[in-house]
This record gives sequence, C-alpha cells and structure tokens, in this order.
Amino acid sequence: RNVTGVQTCALPISARRNIAELLGRTASTRAAKLLVQTAHETIGPDPVLTTAVIRSLIDIHNTDAVAEALKGHSAAQLAGLVAWAEMPGSELKAQAVTPFLLSTDARLRETALWLVGRHSEWGADLVSWYRQEVNAPGARAELFTLMPVFAGSPTGRELLGELATSAPAAVRIAALKTLGSSGLKEIPDAWWQALAKAVASADTDVALAEGGVRAAQGLSG
Repeated sequence: RNVTGVQTCALPISARRNIAELLGRTASTRAAKLLVQTAHETIGPDPVLTTAVIRSLIDIHNTDAVAEALKGHSAAQLAGLVAWAEMPGSELKAQAVTPFLLSTDARLRETALWLVGRHSEWGADLVSWYRQEVNAPGARAELFTLMPVFAGSPTGRELLGELATSAPAAVRIAALKTLGSSGLKEIPDAWWQALAKAVASADTDVALAEGGVRAAQGLSG
C-alpha cells in the first residue's frame, strides 16, 4: 500500500507522521480511506505517530471509513475505535466494541475495555453478551473489570444481582465487590438478597462469605 506511489512503510517515522497529518488536513473521503488502508504501516510503537493517525481520522470525520477500519488489521481497528469514540457527535455503539473486548491483541483489548468503562449507558446493550461470556468455563479475568459499567442501568443492576447470587464462585465474588463499591443510594432488593445468601455460605465457602460481608459494609457506608 502506498500514498501517491510511495511505500509508507519504507519512510522514516517523521515522514510518516507528516503524511498522516497532511491527510487529515485534506478532510476528504479519499484521504480517510488512505489512512485506513495504511494504518497497519503507520500505527506502531511510536506514540506520536499513532496519535497523528488517530487525530487525522477524527479531523476528517468520515464514519464510513472508520467503520471500515474496524474490519481490518488490529492496528487499523485500534485507530478506528479511538477515532470513532472521539469524533464530535460520535454514534459509536456497544455492538461495535464488544468483538474486541476479548481480543488477543493486548492494546486493542485494553482500548475496548477503556471505551466500555467510559460509556455506562451501554450497560443494557452489553447485558446479554456479558452474561454468556462471564458464565462460560474459564472466563477471562478481564471480564470482571467491566462489572461497574452495569451499575448504571436498571437492566445492568439486575444482572449484577443475578451474578452475585448464582454464578460460578469467582464471578460471584467479583460481582459482590462491584455491589459494595457501586455507591448507589437506592439498593435493589435483589442485591441485599445476594449479600444475605453469600454471608450464609460461611460454612461452605469462606471467601464468598467474606465477599458478602465486605459488600454489605460498602453499601452501608
């Protein structure tokens, strides 16, 4: 892939930064497509270059091109996610981000987690996907970091109560921790029931019972 016939991957980092910035200034659809097409060459270990590509995509403000980036190489996906999220009037939806929450690419996965953490309004849309993933055998620990997102919607709070009551032990403990740190003023009845059930398990699961006690203290404080 090239820009005006020049292989961008063969150019010095400084030249690639300049190309990315110039493409952003043109604000054209073709420029947006060129940025997407060459993202795998221009996104790399250099943070300034990465920022230049993302900034240019934001300035061009072409959501079709950015959406196309989400279908490509992980570097293009990373640029697309950040650019789309930062565009004024962004209409980035949870469904566009969830495929990347369990990506094997660490930077892409962390970016998706960061975006979910910024959008509590996505809680209801994430519920079905999350319930299936977090209850699966060998669920990744990264999923637990998403739990606070669900405290922001009624459907999400219902899910947290469900997970704290009847999910696998590790998931229940993580859910209890989320309940205790939620900061809610009006606590759903299902949450109190989950805490009571956890505390009552002291004879069979000390860690779970302790999680219930700490959650109750957090909610009462």
